[in-house]
Amino acid sequence: MINRIILLLFLLFTFDLSYAAGTDNFSAGSGVQLKNNYFKQKKNTKKYQKLLKNFHNKYTSEAKSLALHDYVDFQNNIAKQMKNMKNIVNSFAGIHPTKKSVQYYNNFFRNTDRLYIFISSSIPISTLRNYAQIVSILKNKNIYFVMRGCVDSCHTIAPTKAFIHQIIALNKKGNKVLPIIHGIQIDPLLFRLYNIKRVPVFVYAKNVNPLNITRSQGWLKNLSGTPVFYKSAGDWSFKYHIEQLADMSRSQELADLYHQLNQNWYTR
Repeated sequence: MINRIILLLFLLFTFDLSYAAGTDNFSAGSGVQLKNNYFKQKKNTKKYQKLLKNFHNKYTSEAKSLALHDYVDFQNNIAKQMKNMKNIVNSFAGIHPTKKSVQYYNNFFRNTDRLYIFISSSIPISTLRNYAQIVSILKNKNIYFVMRGCVDSCHTIAPTKAFIHQIIALNKKGNKVLPIIHGIQIDPLLFRLYNIKRVPVFVYAKNVNPLNITRSQGWLKNLSGTPVFYKSAGDWSFKYHIEQLADMSRSQELADLYHQLNQNWYTR
């Protein structure tokens, strides 16, 4: 038995590593060739990977450029639609912002300051009417009411018109309305920019520099710089929201507004 094992080992070590079976051939010499082929293919693989990467970078860059162009066009179209929708809504609701010079009660905000009041039809009408009455008295060009979209849907304007009438109508016939400078804007981009998840929310924003005043102030590409802002959320009085924002921002402008809200004309 031991002799057979020794003989087998001897044959294995002295065998010339030749093998033949059909058309497949392998020899000790062909091992070197396989090794050379392996490194050659590896080198070619790296070459092709580099070419593929360059190809990917080139066309990825072009794709990004095209996507950005399409995105800008999309935002421009959205801005036009929002402007048209705002005009239609305000017109149906009886709001006609004057183009004449407005005598402001007190323009306590800087030109780059904004007070956005985010609302929806889910808020009690009594709360919204209180807000609207105060805004109409202040007559400040930097205060905006903002809705995310139309009531129910924008397929019909009637529900939105009825909702706004409830807020601003001064009599049952609705032929007299509160003088709100900007009316009530529909702007989902402002909701997104300030991350508004629930309403009502008061947002005091500083450093708002729109490049084009006809486009959304919620579109960052239409702003020079990024606004700094503070939020006060909840079904609270107008005065309470201003007090909270003044404390958070340490703004002298808001402190002045809060002082105005404590004057005799204001009782809420």
